[in-house]
Amino acid sequence: MDIYSFPYSLPSYRARLAASMLGCEFNTVNIDLMAGEQKSEHYLAINPMGKIPALVNTYKGEKLVVSDSMAILRYLARTSGGSTWYPEEQFDVAAKIDVYLSMVANELFDSVEKGRIIKAFKMIDEAEYPACSSLAYDLFTQIDTNLARSKFLAADFITLADIAVISTLVYFEEAGLSLDNHPNIQRWMTDIKATEGFIAPTLL
Repeated sequence: MDIYSFPYSLPSYRARLAASMLGCEFNTVNIDLMAGEQKSEHYLAINPMGKIPALVNTYKGEKLVVSDSMAILRYLARTSGGSTWYPEEQFDVAAKIDVYLSMVANELFDSVEKGRIIKAFKMIDEAEYPACSSLAYDLFTQIDTNLARSKFLAADFITLADIAVISTLVYFEEAGLSLDNHPNIQRWMTDIKATEGFIAPTLL
């Protein structure tokens, strides 16, 4: 299994983190976004959208390409990680996981991930940062409150929700944010980082 990735890409890190924590054997194939390699003929033959990450595996003798980090997380959980990571038969837990995956793709993208692009990469106007910061702290408060009631986000055991959310929150400092007022998030992050298979992100 190959994961096409860029070291500083948050969604790429999310895919690698999930593969590692779910115990998958995989190769990381680096795609140089700064050189525009994602638009090369070679890579477009793998993912015509020209985006990373992309997972390439073999299924029933045929090449299978899974693009989008959330799709990759679900694929890995269904094929490699056992039922507890994404227990679709437990409707309440699965629903909570889906809510968090949506939060990561939407609200956390618009706050932490966008804030990182502004602060660390200087690729978006600084004038947009206050809105990112305000939304981020609203989300931190919500997540911290939830973690006051439960060790993990969606259940009393670790799930895809935890992988997806921490894959964004580990970049909080690069986004110019603080977790000083959110002790439950800090405790949870410490627990996740101590879990077998956790890999640290590549920071700027």
